[in-house]
Amino acid sequence: MSPSPSSSSPAVSSEPVHRAPVPPETSPESDEVSPMKAGATKEEMPPSSPPAAAVPCRVTCRAPKVEIDLHASVFRRQGELTNSTSSCSYVLDGTVFFNSHSACDGAVTLDESDGGSILLDCNRIKEDRLIVMCASCYNNENILDLPGLEFLIKSEDDGRILYRATSDDIFERKFGAKLAAQVKRNRQSGLLTQLPTTSVSSTFVRLTDGGGSVHYPSVIVGVFVYDQGEWHFVRVGQTCQGTNMISMKADIASVPHKITRDKIESSGLSYPIFDLDVKSLGTNGGARESDTASGVNGDSQEPPVNSVSQEEYDALVAKFQALATAHNKLQTEYSALEIEVTHRDAKIEQLTTKYRAMESRYESVLHQSQLASSDFSMVLNQNLELKQALEDKVGTVNFEKEIALPLGPHRAEETEPVDQHIKGEHSQSARSIPKPFRGFTKMLKGSKKKSSPSGGGD
Repeated sequence: MSPSPSSSSPAVSSEPVHRAPVPPETSPESDEVSPMKAGATKEEMPPSSPPAAAVPCRVTCRAPKVEIDLHASVFRRQGELTNSTSSCSYVLDGTVFFNSHSACDGAVTLDESDGGSILLDCNRIKEDRLIVMCASCYNNENILDLPGLEFLIKSEDDGRILYRATSDDIFERKFGAKLAAQVKRNRQSGLLTQLPTTSVSSTFVRLTDGGGSVHYPSVIVGVFVYDQGEWHFVRVGQTCQGTNMISMKADIASVPHKITRDKIESSGLSYPIFDLDVKSLGTNGGARESDTASGVNGDSQEPPVNSVSQEEYDALVAKFQALATAHNKLQTEYSALEIEVTHRDAKIEQLTTKYRAMESRYESVLHQSQLASSDFSMVLNQNLELKQALEDKVGTVNFEKEIALPLGPHRAEETEPVDQHIKGEHSQSARSIPKPFRGFTKMLKGSKKKSSPSGGGD
């Protein structure tokens, strides 16, 4: 059943805009409906109906309960947003960047009422081309001070979140999942982990535009390309030192060779982030042509054939949220296991280092013991040789001859002649005997006197 013109006209003015009637190849300045569209609508849509505008989108960067300081003051730009060629503008904390290839005055506005948002009105982008970069300029230490930081892109029509990235995502893309999980665990327990530090000069790239020096984001979370009425999302995580650094120009052709137009349009790297239903942000030529070919009136109250009902959409959203919750749970368990493995590896490494130190000490002590044993063996052999030589010498000594040997010289007052009577006869054999032997000489004299009669009888 076709709705009457009177019933369709209030719906256009009261309800949010569903789809722009101008195809991408049609000039945005034209207010006329294309012949194909007019032929398809015929009586359903009044010829004087104004063209629908694209649904605006809000890009928000929030940091609740976090005082952003230090480098944040460097990134703040005072005054109104500039939309000149190759310009770079950002919200108050300097973490959401957007670039425009050409002047798009009025397409981008800054809203400070909710903590800092960039409102994109796609209907006012003159050249249908805009890049929104969700990125972080914070260095290694400051990024830990933003646990509540998040990037949001959501439709102003129904408030659906079309993209979300947190500071944990940024940290994981910069340092890897392993270190990110460990830092997150330590942060929850009130501890901080020493991180690899880099100087400011190596973390940031300083670029110059017409307004002066700005800092290029060191970690790019995502890039959104609005081209010819369609949004595309390019998910990258390269730092400013990498080869995938996105150009400051928003033209897709200016993206470096590693992220070319073909890769941006491929399903592996990017995808349209908005649905093809009437609540999509911007316009979609393919969906409009499909509706026209199937005879569906874009401004009618009947749902398009390629859209789903709100119940099915809510069911899909609930299912996706359940899957996301399960994924987050598995990711948390995996991170916990990864942290446990990391701790065990660290413990094993610590014990290995301790064991190697003890082994080295043992080898040193063993070497010293071997040296001491060698010295002891050498001394023992010398003692055995001396003992053997002494025993050999003692065994060959003639003690009787040793008695007849002359004694060493003594002082005169301690000696006296042995026998004064036979001194003349035995002058050559006369000798002196020490005082301790005088009694022994007297005994000898007495024995000679007793034996003299026999000697005198001869």
